[in-house]
Amino acid sequence: MRNCPPRAWASTSFAVELVKLICREDAGALSIQDYLGPAETLLSICQPFYATSQRVIRLEPDAAPGRQPQLREIPYHALSEVKLVHRNNHPMMLAGAAITIVGAYLVTFLLITGVLAIGLGVALLVYGGKGRPGYYQISGWGLAPQEERWWRVDYARSGSFIATLRNAAGQAGLQTY
Repeated sequence: MRNCPPRAWASTSFAVELVKLICREDAGALSIQDYLGPAETLLSICQPFYATSQRVIRLEPDAAPGRQPQLREIPYHALSEVKLVHRNNHPMMLAGAAITIVGAYLVTFLLITGVLAIGLGVALLVYGGKGRPGYYQISGWGLAPQEERWWRVDYARSGSFIATLRNAAGQAGLQTY
């Protein structure tokens, strides 16, 4: 087997067979349906993520000829959280810093507009630091920090996928954020 790290939760015979299928040289181009178990159904899709009735799958298509697709999975029992991560708004913070500096310069001339500019600049710095929604982070128990980067789902196009994922995880008795 090549490029197939063992998973702590991949102890079932189906998971072992699935890993063998993925790592075979002659597996060819397979669709997501080929990776699903016999009683597993597909609930939602947000490329390259798939929410099924039993797990969350990330299926990366083969990037180069001769390479096999990479399958990563987090079963719902190993799912620890789904949270929204905000990203800083750097252009707004830069504008706030510039306005604050200009306001401090104007205060040296005893102009009241300098105080207003400082207030506006600080407000822009705080608002830009609060940020805007960036992505959803899906985390699993025992997932290494370098593997967590694979489980970032874009905020802008994933609303129904995350709702389905939270619903399925909630039915499995897990708390999501």
